[in-house]
Amino acid sequence: MVLIGTWTCVGLIIAGYIWFVVWRYRAEQRKKAAKAAAELKERSVLAATPVPATGATPAPTAATPEPVVIPQPEPTPDVVEKPIQTVAELLSGIQLPHDLVPITMMAPRDQIGDRVAFSTDGIPADAVGKAFGDELERLGYTITPTDEARIRADRGSDHLLCQVHLDARYAILGDRRAFPAVPDGSVVVEVWIPL
Repeated sequence: MVLIGTWTCVGLIIAGYIWFVVWRYRAEQRKKAAKAAAELKERSVLAATPVPATGATPAPTAATPEPVVIPQPEPTPDVVEKPIQTVAELLSGIQLPHDLVPITMMAPRDQIGDRVAFSTDGIPADAVGKAFGDELERLGYTITPTDEARIRADRGSDHLLCQVHLDARYAILGDRRAFPAVPDGSVVVEVWIPL
């Protein structure tokens, strides 16, 4: 029963996180569309404003209105902006091994993209790390060790860095504990998008 409740909470947290990211992305798209519409309207108003004549051409009167010319939008390059990705999107479909559960309280890590972490206890760190790496490979990632506790996972244009912390009490970022809400002795798997 506790396990079902835990996985329900995990599912709700992940779903909430994905909802927030989608909401934020759509808000940015609406903002960009409103800005583009305002610019187009401003251009059409400027194009419709008559320029005073300096030669013999008479100025338009109320009886002869000047036609409104709507300028064509400038062509945009065929570069497609890559949407901002999250670790949740890049790990979509993962089956977390060894009862790993998401951590919500983490000390900040500088110069990285999005970041998540998972913890478990009672399982050796090497078993957790191997099982997590196997899951990444199942999702199509190529795994490259960068040192004994960190790996790089690459899948096309998707890149992740993963670090296994053997004991949460010794995981320090800056001058404080990296995962203050995790019990001592817990194994933590930290995953982030490198910049």
